[in-house]
Amino acid sequence: MKHVASMTTIDLESLSFVTGGFDLGQTLDAGNAMAPKGAEAGGFVGAGIGAGLGMIAGAPFLGITAIPAAWTGAGVGASSGTAIGGALGWTAGAGINAYQQLRGKKP
Repeated sequence: MKHVASMTTIDLESLSFVTGGFDLGQTLDAGNAMAPKGAEAGGFVGAGIGAGLGMIAGAPFLGITAIPAAWTGAGVGASSGTAIGGALGWTAGAGINAYQQLRGKKP
């Protein structure tokens, strides 16, 4: 006995009456909107942490290298902080939007 699968068709005009669902595009847009804010905050925080660590690293050499090390640390920290902050910002924006869509309410 041979089984033949048949597919049910959906009237395309009826789809306009369907409500609800999950809008992935909206979630991606929300993540993209938050990424620059996260990158800016991450760069600021990263620069501060990098400068502090640079000062600590340069301090054992009688403080002579503390200032150049702080500048170097600030640059490295700002660069890495911007990347990390942007990724965290995107994740937060997309996550909040997904939560709102799935729960139907704002957190």
